[in-house]
Amino acid sequence: MDANQTFTQFVPQQGVFAVLTIDPVASLEYLNDVEAIEACRDLETKDYVVYVPGTSELRHTDVAFREEDVEFVIPNPIHDVPGRGLDASMCVPIFPETRHPTGRAPLKPLGTFPWPNCYLSPFVSSTVRTATVLAVDPILCRLDLEAMVDHEGTNDEDLARYREAMGCDTIITTRAPTPSVRSSSSSASVVESDTGSEAEDPDEFFNFILDLFATHKEAPEDMITVNFTHDLTRVKELNNPVDFFVECQKINAIVEASIARRKAKVDESAAEFDARTAAVQAELRRGRGLRVAKRRFSEFRARLRAVSRSALERMKLWK
Repeated sequence: MDANQTFTQFVPQQGVFAVLTIDPVASLEYLNDVEAIEACRDLETKDYVVYVPGTSELRHTDVAFREEDVEFVIPNPIHDVPGRGLDASMCVPIFPETRHPTGRAPLKPLGTFPWPNCYLSPFVSSTVRTATVLAVDPILCRLDLEAMVDHEGTNDEDLARYREAMGCDTIITTRAPTPSVRSSSSSASVVESDTGSEAEDPDEFFNFILDLFATHKEAPEDMITVNFTHDLTRVKELNNPVDFFVECQKINAIVEASIARRKAKVDESAAEFDARTAAVQAELRRGRGLRVAKRRFSEFRARLRAVSRSALERMKLWK
């Protein structure tokens, strides 16, 4: 790894170890709620070291925000949780750590991985939203292609064991497949036939490539939004990934409070409309000020329609 790289590249790159930090303001901008934004400014966010396996979506500058899968670097093997189909072997050590309950070979990154006693597990992972960033941000540590494929294979093994333990019909995965890792190094895709032999399918490969370049999806704006850097030196001591999920819960609480405020405003507008309508109708029934009452009623109804329309448009955010 060359810490003196001067060229721009997408951040993060696939297969790298990177630092992730939640951006509370970007996570809540879609609410258009000043009170929510002010509330999130007081949130403390930490830096978390993650492995970025990549997704089925190509990085593209036409996409402002993309989804990114991450696996958190954890300071020990996961715990046995028999009732949930998990055991301590469902992880992989990161060299220089070599200990594993079943002797599974460690991942050996390129570059310097500066923390001891570290592991990855498909069960300590997440999918986040991040801005599409092109920057000069040298990669300090990553897996080569062979290690990426091997790691994906061990994840699949652990997920299959989880499926068997829980009696699931399908493997519960935490990420989309990574075509660039799964595909062969040749120019045609390799698929297995029913007999187990390998066969080339040029049409399938062409459609796969077409899909990659033709579809660029924006990440949903209500996802947790984060910032990435390849600069691992900013983290001296690993933070517990549990804290990441605690931060997410705090942001979700702010979202729920914002939604509750909007509902309350809509209910208040509806109650005011009902009260004013009843008052005008009573005035009409009494036969006094008929012309004035009609005009006031029409003006008020038009104004309330505008207010209600605006409120309903905002409500689309939490329907």
